[in-house]
Amino acid sequence: MILVTGGLGFIGLNTARALLDAGESCVLTRYRVSREPDFIREALGERVFVEQLDVTDGAALPELVTR
Repeated sequence: MILVTGGLGFIGLNTARALLDAGESCVLTRYRVSREPDFIREALGERVFVEQLDVTDGAALPELVTR
């Protein structure tokens, strides 16, 4: 499972698409924006997981990684 911070932004979504095409599973983080692009909708909850994350919160990232 690969963590993509900023996974719902432009670069993050393109990275997620490449990872899914390569057969990988990934966790995409978001700060405020919440959207479900068509190409990840089918994989949500199975190969793609979206989590809210504030990268300036020092305790939030380790907590996310342990989940």
